[in-house]
Amino acid sequence: MADVGSEQQPIRCAGPSGERAYLDQLQGLNGEHLQYRRIGSMPSNGNMLDVYEVRTLSGQSVGHLYFDMYHEGYEESAVPPQYQRIDEASVEQQLLEQMFDFSGVGDLKAKYGEMQIPTESHGYVSSKASRLLLVGPNYYASQDYFHRPSQKCNGIELLSISSQYTKEKAGLYAEHPLKVSGARAVHEWLETFHFQPDADILAKFDLLASGSEPMVITATHVMTEQRLSLYFQRL
Repeated sequence: MADVGSEQQPIRCAGPSGERAYLDQLQGLNGEHLQYRRIGSMPSNGNMLDVYEVRTLSGQSVGHLYFDMYHEGYEESAVPPQYQRIDEASVEQQLLEQMFDFSGVGDLKAKYGEMQIPTESHGYVSSKASRLLLVGPNYYASQDYFHRPSQKCNGIELLSISSQYTKEKAGLYAEHPLKVSGARAVHEWLETFHFQPDADILAKFDLLASGSEPMVITATHVMTEQRLSLYFQRL
């Protein structure tokens, strides 16, 4: 029998939104986050199939998946052999095990002293950033109220900043800043967690040369109006 997702056994779903919902929940077998694009349609056995090219975020080809979207109310349970479905229960368990703990910055505190920025919002952002690392940009956006991050964002850099923040506790000290490519990356990362950075500070950051002194960038949550401050440095 042909594998699900092949031309001989396309993935059945309800419309284009069903295609995207199915694709958003897929990872590589080793947890690789994926990106996809529709490359066209083709006739097959009297039906029209949509064809998607799937790659890792770094651009490595994973393969092609075929969809038959004319199945109202149907949700495909099978998964192609080179993929796995994101397990929401496993994600939640891992998040509980990775709760942001400021005791984890003990070595940084011993090295650099007391933090000079407020920390009230950091537990919330760390939880969100950890989730982004676990499920990837596509699935995260599919579950997000504002559908952030957008597909135009640089997914690899969003994950890099999130990893620096959650795993290295970067951004809490000027001596240990979050390293980013520029103001756009800062804006995209903060916006992913619904924080709007202060425009005037972001504009100043964008004028800095690579390797300049780190700058504190502040942002405000669009719903709760909580404030967030972190040190960023341009690569």
